Amino acid sequence: MTSNAQAQLTPNDPANEGRELSLGVKGMTCANCAGHIEKALGQLAGVLDARVNFTMERADIRFDPDRIDPVAIVKAILDMDYG
Repeated sequence: MTSNAQAQLTPNDPANEGRELSLGVKGMTCANCAGHIEKALGQLAGVLDARVNFTMERADIRFDPDRIDPVAIVKAILDMDYG
């Protein structure tokens, strides 16, 4: 994660089962980029839901902390060449 990246974790919530991670995502050039990131994140074991908003440059990810570390989620985004 770069020094200017902002991540926000919310605690476990029994109503939605999992934790939520909100990240700023830089480098998207169109809505297809957001769809590409959503699809890739959704395929990660432990990611329960991923929503990426191109306009807001934001990713909201719900995940199972017992199955995936938030750092692995950030790494997956960085590996796709987004910041």
